[in-house]
Amino acid sequence: MSTGSAPSICVALVTFNRKHLLVECIDALLQQTHPVDRIFVIDNGSTDGTADLLRERGYLQNDRITLAREETNSGGAGGFHRGLQLGQQAGFDWIWLMDDDAEPAPDALQQALAASANTSAIAIANFKVSAEGVPQDNHMRLENGVAASTLAGTASPVPLRFSSFVGLLIRSAVIPQVGLPRAEFFLNGDDTEYCMRLRKAGPILLAPASIIRHKEAARSGYAERSFLGVRHARAPFRAFAFRYFELRNTTIIHRIEHGTLSALIFALRRVVALSAAILAFRDDRPLQRIRLVVKAHADAFRGNFDNGFPFRLLRQTSA
Repeated sequence: MSTGSAPSICVALVTFNRKHLLVECIDALLQQTHPVDRIFVIDNGSTDGTADLLRERGYLQNDRITLAREETNSGGAGGFHRGLQLGQQAGFDWIWLMDDDAEPAPDALQQALAASANTSAIAIANFKVSAEGVPQDNHMRLENGVAASTLAGTASPVPLRFSSFVGLLIRSAVIPQVGLPRAEFFLNGDDTEYCMRLRKAGPILLAPASIIRHKEAARSGYAERSFLGVRHARAPFRAFAFRYFELRNTTIIHRIEHGTLSALIFALRRVVALSAAILAFRDDRPLQRIRLVVKAHADAFRGNFDNGFPFRLLRQTSA
């Protein structure tokens, strides 16, 4: 779908119940100095009136915006799976993955494409900063282990080991080789696992001059507790329940990278350490927390993607 020498670009923008952040992201995408050809908004079954707001504000009358409404929430992993699928099927050269709490700088796409010029890179990552402008090292890890924040203000692209899906430009031609993100992961770790596959197909580069402001929601309800002089911010149970996805998926990833025996040792150590911390810091609902930790690791080895479990657990405890 290239026009002349310019590559065609679409955006796979995943959203769930954050309609006001979503429209801020769409506005930023529409104002790019290098225009995007299409924005696929993958609405993961939102219940906050997302589609109504987009319609009322005229976004759905814009021929560059396509709303793909999913009936159920398939998580970020399912949303990006669907978005890449749509972009590839439509024939776009590059697919720009975007979360709804992201706001790319006006020249973010232009800088990313400049970083891709004359390289064999199969993906270009944007430089993520917080709402306050602080680099987010946990969303981008360099090949050499140096913190990505040290590159702030530089221009030259560098090899990257991992980028979150908060701004990752992927060459569509590589998708038949590497496949799509694992939708069954639901949440957390899908980007890590996908970057592992991408890197086998070619280099991922970080474009330090391509800035995305990532407006992650502030953590609420966390309690400061201490044990033997060590202070730690402890998650409320409603937040801890969703660690099921992280614990399960990171165990699966460890097994892929290092084998079953190493993953088993890793899992046992983490179950013991997390269970001890739950008891030591006197977290609320300790038995339910420990049950979740054990189940997440067991499900990783069984290949059981029980994505409804955290939601069932929260309903049971609230009842």
